[in-house]
Amino acid sequence: MKKIISILLFSLITNFLIAQKFQSLIEDNSKDIETYYLAKKNLKNKRNIIKNYQEQKKLITKFEEALIKLSNTGSTKIINDSIKIILKKDKSIQKLNKSFEESKKLFELYNSLDGYKKKKIKASNIINKEVTNLKSGSKIKFKYKGINYTAFILDLTKQDINIALADEENKKLVTINRAYNYYSKTKKKDVLMICNAGMYQRDSNPVGLLISNGKKLKDVTDNSKKISDNYHMYPNGIFYIKNNKASIIETEKYITDKKSNESSISQATQSGPMLVINNEHHKRFNYGSKNLHIRNGVGILADERIIFIISNERVNFFDFSTVFQDVFGCKNALYLDGAISKMYIKGDKKNSMGNGTFGPFIVITDKVKIQKEEVIKINK
Repeated sequence: MKKIISILLFSLITNFLIAQKFQSLIEDNSKDIETYYLAKKNLKNKRNIIKNYQEQKKLITKFEEALIKLSNTGSTKIINDSIKIILKKDKSIQKLNKSFEESKKLFELYNSLDGYKKKKIKASNIINKEVTNLKSGSKIKFKYKGINYTAFILDLTKQDINIALADEENKKLVTINRAYNYYSKTKKKDVLMICNAGMYQRDSNPVGLLISNGKKLKDVTDNSKKISDNYHMYPNGIFYIKNNKASIIETEKYITDKKSNESSISQATQSGPMLVINNEHHKRFNYGSKNLHIRNGVGILADERIIFIISNERVNFFDFSTVFQDVFGCKNALYLDGAISKMYIKGDKKNSMGNGTFGPFIVITDKVKIQKEEVIKINK
């Protein structure tokens, strides 16, 4: 008994120290990550500023040429044309002086961008190395840019994943509490994590593709609809499990490459938008956006484990995707939902499950452990 307690105590202390080190690395390296993205944002309008700068310079050149002509002729027409250019020149010179310093700074920033990017990649790599030490199957808390997050890492060799909409009697689960009771009491599973599994309609049915335990409950939806909501912020994507391996892929690629092989997919959910696409932010996300909400999503780590993250405070899409891409090193990540999103992790108080209604759920259970009731039955 003492040995078991010692092992558990050692494990708790080790996990605590790893979490502390992870947070420390985030704080030490986040500045280099943010410097790059801020510089990139400032250069977004670089081309327009340079174009204006060049046009103004051309106007002044025309003025200088007109003065030369004016000195060599007494033509009334040339004089009048020159006066017009002089009037334009006064305004353009003011614009030029104002934009010159800005253009100069932008040129300097542009020349520094590669250096900033290298620093960003180096900073991300330092944090990512520590991610491999984070334990799967338990709660992970961290901060990025002052925002609190909760994460859960799934290792498919140690935990099982179910994307569930209803119980065996086809009654929709609807709430986290019902999902928990179904898996813990009815199925006698040790529930480790539950969260919402993507967009759903008013009747709790999924908006897009849903495969649960190999059974397709809803077919994939294409990207033809032009609707201004998060799901239709293309590209959206699909998170799926095939041959006990996780993938996140853009919907169009799934339709082209994967649909014919759906028979070997055990779990899948379609949602949107994609957060990270081939190690890049979604093109419609803006640095510093004021569009703030609670958000949750899923990503694939470099070691092929799966990470689920929920923001405990309101955050914009850009910063949320930065957490997946630069803090956890996910090359692809998918948004599940926002505002109403919830995540239950083993050890949380039952009242933390809330009373909100949802569509499908992602339910993570332990591969080995079963509930005590089942253990008693087996022993009997």
